[in-house]
Amino acid sequence: MYAKVLFAVQQLMMLEGLLAAVGPCPSIDIVGATLRPFHAAALVRSLAPDVIVLGVEPQGASIGLADELRGDCARLGVVILARTPDHVLQRMAIESGCAAVVDHGSSIDELVAAVEAASRGRTTVAQATLERIVDGNDQRSQRPLLTPREIQILTLLAAGQSTASMARCLTVSPHTVRNHVKNVLAKLGAHTRLEAVVRGHDLGFIMQQQHWSAE
Repeated sequence: MYAKVLFAVQQLMMLEGLLAAVGPCPSIDIVGATLRPFHAAALVRSLAPDVIVLGVEPQGASIGLADELRGDCARLGVVILARTPDHVLQRMAIESGCAAVVDHGSSIDELVAAVEAASRGRTTVAQATLERIVDGNDQRSQRPLLTPREIQILTLLAAGQSTASMARCLTVSPHTVRNHVKNVLAKLGAHTRLEAVVRGHDLGFIMQQQHWSAE
């Protein structure tokens, strides 16, 4: 039995390397690949993969995106790619229902094992992360979960955009923008837009590159 896998990774070189390395694996059927993870929902619906491998920036955005994708397909296994080992990200991912977080220092065999486990509805957790989840002592776990759209809003706030300009950029109404801003401030525990931007930078939510998706 093989797992149908969709790769959604923003970096072209990494995506090509993963496809080349994982492609020959007899237990995996690569049904699709995209450099635009934030547009992956349509591919999930049309290709019906068992597992999606997500590689997005910033890393925190992968959690919100995974939540949205699993909202469309509850049985979808999500394996997140991370630049470096991050116990906080792993904890957040597991608690939100993702199957695994595999960092760039892992071997292809480890990635394949995580994908195979995800296709069977199993979760792969590093021992160190499991200990942190049990202990509950990692204060950084209080990091809020922002959706991809909320991260876009936060990024535009950091660029000094007004409500009207954000509405034009995202092709939504000013009312919708104000609601998103209100949600972002609430999740970050901020009282002002400036405070939200500072918190967003501290938590790693401010994107270095902008990848807009239609609402």
